[in-house]
Amino acid sequence: MDERTIQIVKRFSILPQLGKLEFLTRLAHDETVYIRVGLLSKPPQLDPIRGSNEFIHQICNYSFQVLGINSYLSDTDIIESLVENFEERGESGLEILNKALASLEISG
Repeated sequence: MDERTIQIVKRFSILPQLGKLEFLTRLAHDETVYIRVGLLSKPPQLDPIRGSNEFIHQICNYSFQVLGINSYLSDTDIIESLVENFEERGESGLEILNKALASLEISG
């Protein structure tokens, strides 16, 4: 794991439970916007929509993890998986997660 990812894991790990849930909810919300763009394309882009649906499913699972409903993922596992999901579609996962964390730190 590179240093930038380690820093994101540290920032995520120190968030209280509600902060972690807000972070994950923001990501899921933003993903619905990504789906909307795919649906409004001519013709609709279904493959990215399917991927986004799976990603939202994973984010919900991470929320259950934060709530203690599941207990098999560490904060590191969650962040690494989020980075990987964004980067699979050509986006900078580190940049997206940094922005999401920064918005929490500003509002919070």
